[in-house]
Amino acid sequence: MKRLSEEELVNDKKEESSANIRKRVIKVREIQTKRYGEAKTNSKMSQEELKKYCIIKEEDKRFLISALENLQISARVYDKILKIARTIADLEGEEKISRKHLLEAISFKNNRK
Repeated sequence: MKRLSEEELVNDKKEESSANIRKRVIKVREIQTKRYGEAKTNSKMSQEELKKYCIIKEEDKRFLISALENLQISARVYDKILKIARTIADLEGEEKISRKHLLEAISFKNNRK
């Protein structure tokens, strides 16, 4: 299995002003309210919602499982990473979760290990 390099796990986005971040967060909250109803965020998704809103390509699913094994992160974290990736995709205005969203979510989760 291929080990992930630090470059693959590190987010290389440029810094953004607090005002712009605030606008994006407000927009994401609106997306999540529309998706789930009031007072619910991606972190509170049920298993059914997870399957509905966190669809990833089969190759990305294998990639994610491999990354968890390589980084020695518990398989229980799989759902949490999907929820984080869903939020990252929402912040970028993306409907689908891509591998770059998964990489960023893994980096966040790996840093909290």
